[in-house]
Amino acid sequence: MRAVDALGERNDDEIVLAYAAQERRIFVTNDEGIHVIAHRWLRESRLFRMIYWRMEHHREMSDGAIVRAIGEIVAKPDAFAYPIEYVKPAR
Repeated sequence: MRAVDALGERNDDEIVLAYAAQERRIFVTNDEGIHVIAHRWLRESRLFRMIYWRMEHHREMSDGAIVRAIGEIVAKPDAFAYPIEYVKPAR
């Protein structure tokens, strides 16, 4: 589900992340601002799960490659042992 579908247009990033955490959803994003908020949440010991990729990785990867990488992340037995999982291009 997209955040805009659940919460409407123009919501504060922290509210969107809080909604995903409350609903026990995995937040999937390449938004640097939300990534910054997530690191603050880590310092505050707040619970959430996120898949994140940097914009420069987005430019290097096709949409299909990103979807496959996300599938590989969630299939790992230890997925989200650390709350933020990172999508990276194959090198």
